[in-house]
This record gives sequence, structure tokens and C-alpha cells, in this order.
Amino acid sequence: MKCLRVLWLFFVGNMLISACFGVSVVYNLRIAETSKRQATEPLITKPFVLAQTVFEQNRTTYDGIHQNFAGTLSSGIFLKDTYYVKVDWAFGNAASRFEALHLSRTQTDDIVVTSGYSFTLNEHAKITFSGLVGFPTHNDLGLQGAQIGTGHYGLGVQWDGSFTFAHHANHSLRAAARSVHFFERTISSNLLGFNQRYRVAPGDLIDFLVAHHVNHDKHRMEFGYNSSFLVNAKICPDIEAVRIRSTYIRSSFYATYAYFFMLAGHLSGVACAFSGGFDHLPKKVGTQRVLTAWALWGINF
Repeated sequence: MKCLRVLWLFFVGNMLISACFGVSVVYNLRIAETSKRQATEPLITKPFVLAQTVFEQNRTTYDGIHQNFAGTLSSGIFLKDTYYVKVDWAFGNAASRFEALHLSRTQTDDIVVTSGYSFTLNEHAKITFSGLVGFPTHNDLGLQGAQIGTGHYGLGVQWDGSFTFAHHANHSLRAAARSVHFFERTISSNLLGFNQRYRVAPGDLIDFLVAHHVNHDKHRMEFGYNSSFLVNAKICPDIEAVRIRSTYIRSSFYATYAYFFMLAGHLSGVACAFSGGFDHLPKKVGTQRVLTAWALWGINF
């Protein structure tokens, strides 16, 4: 019996630790950039853009944990000359499976507000500087099972740039760099068989993205690479396994296709996308494979 209890606690502990900082689609740079492309589209002539995105993500870790995240993301964008304000809100289901143990939770994601200013360097280059703030919609439940959202306040900055080729006006390079700091909060957990309070700081999320964008009539295609770093994660009292899993270096490759058309007198667009990635760190317990698919519909009014 004691052996079975130890094995069960190992399963539970391994499962719950893997769920920490599970997924937050509003902070997924590839999905966020796909929705923001609506605002940088040359065909846009009116100040408001609404976009709806559905997504699904599957993860497999090196130590055999399988995770699935699925849900929907709503984005609203207001454009005024060279300024923009964007609000992202999402909800979904997070599920984890390790051997015979299954955990599942449906909840809302964080709410992220992004605002920025764009200016043109010359006829080929454009730069946008943005600031963002994230508001949690629930407590951090990472130590109690799978979750959607971070459960922490976030504050960040982002730089976006585009460069159109002189002899190939339909082709451009897109790049983005972002840094988000997540603030510390107190959370509760029964991870070790009794109620324990922890001070948790997810740390700093750093993203870099580079892509080749193709514009042909009403068709848009983009192929890109995104590297993500989560560093400075802390938990007190310390659980080493949580810190190890919460600090990662991840590479992702993605492709998107979009098509624009008129709907009831309003410019509308649909897009679909897919990405695949893996963790460089941590190697033993990190994510071996991350597959994400999403589809988007947006309208300008």
C-alpha cells in the first residue's frame, strides 16, 4: 500500500507540476500577430476591426505527459491615424494526461490590452512601438491542475517592423521583439498532501519573431520562426521541479494563409495557420513537441 501511495503521489506531483504556467493564448505571439495583421492590412479603411480565432494546441513532454488546450480568442482593434489599441480575451479547456491520471479545467484566459504608435521610416520600412498590460481573470491554479491563463498581472513592451523589398513589392520581411514581466502572486496548493501557500513569480517572457510575408491581390501568406524564453521563474517555498519546468527556451515554426473579401459592404478576412515547436531547455522534462492550429475571421467596420 505504501508503495502504491508513493507511486500515486509521484503521478499526481508530476502531473500538477507540468501544469504550471500551462498556456495563455493571449500571450502567444504567433496567434497575436496573426490577429494584429488585420490592423496593418493596406485594404483597411475603417477604424474598427473585430477578429475571432479558434485554436487547439497539443503538447507532449519528454517524460510522457500529454496536454491539450482548445478554445477561442476574441480581439478588438481601434485604429486612429498611426495609433492603435487592441484588446484580447480568450477562454478554453486545458487537459493533461499522465498514465491513468487525467485532469481538465475550462476557464477564461487573461485579458491583454496593447496600444502602440507606428511610423514610416521610408517607402520600404515601417516600425511600431507598443506597450501591453495583462489582467488575470482567476487565481493561479497551476499547482492544482491544468489551467488556461497565467493567473498573474503582466506588463510588457513590443517592437514590430516590416521591410518591403524594392523590386518585389508583394514580398516583405516582418519582425517582432517582445518582453513581458509577470508579477508575483500568492497561490495555494495541496500538491504535497496538505494545504500550502506559495509565492509564485512566473518570471519574464521574451519573444523574437521573424517572417516572410507575401501579398498577392486578396491573398496573404506568411512563413516564420518564433523563439520564446521564459526566465527568472521563482516559487517560495522552493519546489525545484517547478522551477526547472517553468524556465524554458522554445523554438516554433509557423505558416499562415489569409484571404480578404467584401461581406455586406465591409472588408472581411479569413485565415488559417499551423505551427510546430519544441523546447531546447529543459531537455529532460521539457516539451518534446508542441503542435498548434488556429483559424481566424475578422471584419472591418
